[in-house]
This record gives sequence, C-alpha cells and structure tokens, in this order.
Amino acid sequence: MNFWGALLKEILKELFGPKPEYPNFGAYVAAYFSYGLFGWIEEWFARGMQETSEEMTLLLKNRDLNKK
Repeated sequence: MNFWGALLKEILKELFGPKPEYPNFGAYVAAYFSYGLFGWIEEWFARGMQETSEEMTLLLKNRDLNKK
C-alpha cells in the first residue's frame, strides 16, 4: 500500500472506525464499515475510477454487485 492509501485508510478509520467507548459489537461493526469503505474506494482507484463519485454513491446505496 502506498502513502496515499495508508493515509486514506487512517482517515476513514478515524472518521468511521471503532472508538474506545464503543461496546464490543459496536466496535466490530464500525471496523467492518470503515475497512469495507476503504476497500470500496481502493478498488475504485485500482480500476481507474471509471465511474463518477456520484455513480459510486448510487452503487453503494443500491448494493447491487451485478450492476455494470
């Protein structure tokens, strides 16, 4: 992972990741969400950012993995 990828991961973890005051389950859900969002963005970058940010938002909202 390059510098920018590591920085993005840390920012997402800080914004959406687990906090010390969360109960265990809440921390696990927050970790799942923040790392999942990182993976989503990282894969978008790796594929050349073919979709606009608006299209990516719609894809995430729809969660249809078969959509082209």
